[in-house]
Amino acid sequence: MINPGITVIVAVYKAEAYLYRCMESLLGQTFRDFEILLVDDGSPDRSGRICDEYAKQDGRIRIFHKEHEGVSSARQCAIDNALGEYTIHVDPDDWVEPEMLEKLYEKAKEEDADMVFCDFYMEYENKTVCKHQKPISLAPFKILSDFIITNRIKLLLGNQLIRLACYRNYRIIFPEDMAQAEDDCVTIQFLCRIKKISYLPKAFYHYDRYSNPNSLTKRKKGKDIIISVWDNLHNHCKDDLYRTSPRIYNAWLTVTAYDYFIKNLLTASEWQEKYRSKAVNFLRARVSLKIKFFTVLSALGYKDIAYRIYLRLKRITKRDENSYTFIRK
Repeated sequence: MINPGITVIVAVYKAEAYLYRCMESLLGQTFRDFEILLVDDGSPDRSGRICDEYAKQDGRIRIFHKEHEGVSSARQCAIDNALGEYTIHVDPDDWVEPEMLEKLYEKAKEEDADMVFCDFYMEYENKTVCKHQKPISLAPFKILSDFIITNRIKLLLGNQLIRLACYRNYRIIFPEDMAQAEDDCVTIQFLCRIKKISYLPKAFYHYDRYSNPNSLTKRKKGKDIIISVWDNLHNHCKDDLYRTSPRIYNAWLTVTAYDYFIKNLLTASEWQEKYRSKAVNFLRARVSLKIKFFTVLSALGYKDIAYRIYLRLKRITKRDENSYTFIRK
């Protein structure tokens, strides 16, 4: 196809049990002006052969077989070869509603948007939960704050339609050294650069949280993985975030450190080694005094004392330990 409206990207690895469901949902779209790029990331199962079967059936499907290098490499391979005006990623163990591409593309064209995001479904073994994403503001600055600080908005690659030219004009690439959270890394970079964002208040994407035991992003993460993911994300995004807004950067750093604190992931000495030099950032962050108090105290080497105070207050107030308050001007 020559310059289709949308390129749908499916990075495939060990997905033979789910790929048919995903592909049938894509081929059943009411919107027809799209291509599908299937990137077989060296799957040891039948996934690659299933991709070949679909490519033979439909001329809109292109298949790339490559050595196993991880999901970031697979996604980047597709971006490098995409022809569409817009792009969207669909994981092979997820599926989508028939009108997804049509409605997202209509919205993007109507408002000349660089990014359109929508609601989505979380699929659990015994229930489906619709995650409404209605933003307070569509300014990229506000979306960025609600994405990485307040967690009011969830931006998956599957609920974002993004203009392909933005990848290339802003030189945004998927970091190959990140096996997890590469989607967050790319999304943060986009939000630091793009000009026009639109929102469609309807759910189209079904995010399967229970079926695939091979999914790295959907399984429960241990301490070392959580810390590694955060460190990689910080290293890739800190410059963009600080240039965009030191206030957002300091708040992001602080609420992430506070997440380490409430999960008790670091010892007092580890806290001091990792964050002592960041104590000033915590003091400057526009976050609640509670978060600032515990992170600064921990960074100065008093994490054990701070944690005992935190547990005492938690028993008294019984508040949700995951609720963060981001104070705006």
